[in-house]
Amino acid sequence: MVNLYQDGSVLLHHGGVEMGQGLHTKMIQIASKVLGITVDKIHVAENSTYIVPNATDTAASVSTEMWGMAVKVCIHTSTVLMRV
Repeated sequence: MVNLYQDGSVLLHHGGVEMGQGLHTKMIQIASKVLGITVDKIHVAENSTYIVPNATDTAASVSTEMWGMAVKVCIHTSTVLMRV
């Protein structure tokens, strides 16, 4: 889930678990590139099964690929819907 705020900031929710592998940083970098904004405007929320239920395992680099693509698709969908 991606929250886009009027002040230009972004709050990301994803199902991956940060265990020192830099997952949150990678999600911020992906969102920054897709949105074309600086990384200081993007924040990652704490994990919550209320927001992202039934998340898969966090294992090796598959988490970056899976959650990174989810962030990318979610941002794309959100920006398309905002134009309607």
